[in-house]
Amino acid sequence: MTYDELEGYLDFGHPYHPCYKSRLGFSLEDNDRFGPEFAHPIQLVWLAVNTELLVTNTTQEFGYASWCRQYLGDEIYEQLCERLSQYELAVEHFAFVPVHPWQWQATLIEALTPLMQTHQVVYLGEVGMEYYAQQSIRTLVYHPTDNKKHALSPSPYLKLAMHLVNTSSTRILAKHTVLNSATITHWLKTLVANDKQAVDLQVNFLGEVMGVSLNHERLQQQGYHHPAIYGGLASIWRENVHQYLGQGQSAFPLNGISYIQPNGKPLIDSWLQRYDMADWVGQLIDVTVTPIIYMLFAQGIALECHAQNIVLVHDDGYPIKVLLKDLHDGIRFCPDKLTHPNTKPILEQLPQAHARLNRGSFIETADDTAGIRDMTVACLFFVAFADIAIFLQTHYHYSEAVFWQQVADSIYAFAQRYPEHQSRYQCFDLFAEKTRIESLAKRRLFGDRDFPIKWLDNPLSQFKLKQG
Repeated sequence: MTYDELEGYLDFGHPYHPCYKSRLGFSLEDNDRFGPEFAHPIQLVWLAVNTELLVTNTTQEFGYASWCRQYLGDEIYEQLCERLSQYELAVEHFAFVPVHPWQWQATLIEALTPLMQTHQVVYLGEVGMEYYAQQSIRTLVYHPTDNKKHALSPSPYLKLAMHLVNTSSTRILAKHTVLNSATITHWLKTLVANDKQAVDLQVNFLGEVMGVSLNHERLQQQGYHHPAIYGGLASIWRENVHQYLGQGQSAFPLNGISYIQPNGKPLIDSWLQRYDMADWVGQLIDVTVTPIIYMLFAQGIALECHAQNIVLVHDDGYPIKVLLKDLHDGIRFCPDKLTHPNTKPILEQLPQAHARLNRGSFIETADDTAGIRDMTVACLFFVAFADIAIFLQTHYHYSEAVFWQQVADSIYAFAQRYPEHQSRYQCFDLFAEKTRIESLAKRRLFGDRDFPIKWLDNPLSQFKLKQG
């Protein structure tokens, strides 16, 4: 199976989350039609929106209109232009914005009706390529049966705003995160491109290259208020994994490592039968840990690197490297602890109303260095690696203690190879006795406002005596 097919095949969501398959807003029919488990083709709704109501940001050298033409191809782009011209509106004053069909029916028809009545927004209908859903439901890729040729190849993934509550969060795309997506991508890619260590360690990001969002603040200035316009109409395009695959390499979602198929057989069983177990596990740990702790120790930046945000690149099942994704709100840093603070971009600030509703949604912190460390520990070790460790012990009798020893060895090998980061090894102590994680069940039950935290024993703390 290809990477994109595997994204739909892995049907267990976030298994560490108490509410990992609870989609509030979907009916049974919606799950069948739009759920990744069923791999049904999805056609997007397209809107034409007056450009004065939109904001965009990109890593490209051209603007949003040129992006859309390349992304859609001339034929589909001209179809949209023709539909818009039927309203006797000037095409140059509008931009085409994709919408998930569920979002259109559940939220946007009502929210945008006043704007459609004044032709500030025009409904153009379903047109163009067929998509299918990846694990996150609102991230889509061209359906494999679609053989139309487009200038942007391989096709970027499309992440859409949805007022669907999945796991603990409503899956909107707030304007500030859309605008930050390309800015953060450019920043991180520039940092690693200019650092030989990063090149040696194969630090790779799936960049978020284009974003578009309805400007809710502009609408509010015009006197239009509706709760669904905040984060309800927005899109982010992300690079395709195939751009980063070498000869003979394939991509695999990291949370597929512990996946048990309906026949009871682990998905990666053939890999583990093919290679020496200890060597394979050690290689998996090394290629996953080193890029992430490089960002923490060499750059002072934590990544939200749980298993769904990590793509494993392998050669016939043997781990080669990882690709890291979901950057627009998935990093955290303290400006004073950055290696290159002068390169820090000017980011769109978190609106106060958003901060009040979700205290855990922030990128910059003034002094919470432990919180930066804990983001890495919680996402990579508590979420991703704990799941893999339990899986290996349960199904292959591979000791959890041996697994965590290998993780510690990988961290110490990095520290020995790069002693110049000593101050950050102490500042972001991965071997601390305790680490904090989000109390996800409480967050789901009581909302984001209190940002419930739970302190847990750090599985790496037992190796603290080896430090130094």
